[in-house]
Amino acid sequence: MFKREYHYLIAALPDLTLDQDVKNFDLKALLEEIYEHTAKEDHRCIRELFSTQYVEKSSDIQQSRENWQHFYEEIERTSKNKFIRSWFRFDQLLRNIQSAWMCRKLDLSVQEQLVGCAEDIAFFVKNNLPDFGLRREITLGEQIFNLLDEQIGMLEREFRFDQIRWQMADELTTFNYFDIDKVLAYLAKAEILDRWLKLDKEHGAVLFDGFVKTLVEQKNINI
Repeated sequence: MFKREYHYLIAALPDLTLDQDVKNFDLKALLEEIYEHTAKEDHRCIRELFSTQYVEKSSDIQQSRENWQHFYEEIERTSKNKFIRSWFRFDQLLRNIQSAWMCRKLDLSVQEQLVGCAEDIAFFVKNNLPDFGLRREITLGEQIFNLLDEQIGMLEREFRFDQIRWQMADELTTFNYFDIDKVLAYLAKAEILDRWLKLDKEHGAVLFDGFVKTLVEQKNINI
């Protein structure tokens, strides 16, 4: 399928680094600029990339899991863009790996915390290997499982997982130079940067501590 190329737009985009000290970063203004210089036919891909914001508004854990399940299924079924489908497949896998690892650590039911088809969930439920046999089977698997093995705080770990997502955005567009996929990869990184600029360390620590406590309380496990 023919893809439009955005030579001037991509050449003009400022470099991004995952640095919480970045000043005057405005994701909304960036989006408006990119919308203005891309074809209407490609705007759907941009909306798909940012559609997770509606899922993340769910506060109840069970409802949130069901919403994520529906979201991943819909993206896979309806998106016509290869980057979008690959990006969210990786996001789903990464979330499942993190959840399965945490459930093992806390001796919780793995099945109740994962999203995906029955076959995907069964893979994690039945697999007894420390790395679920994925370390050398998936892109960036070494980085993922090395990170899980590190003795660091949850907030630092989540930041490092976003660094892996950042790297994946580049991996998925290695041979894309000026098309909409390159723009989407840039926006995926911009969204990650925006999230961390808004999340101060104190608030982040409370957020992730609350997540763990909720999981533990579901099974009345003390840690």
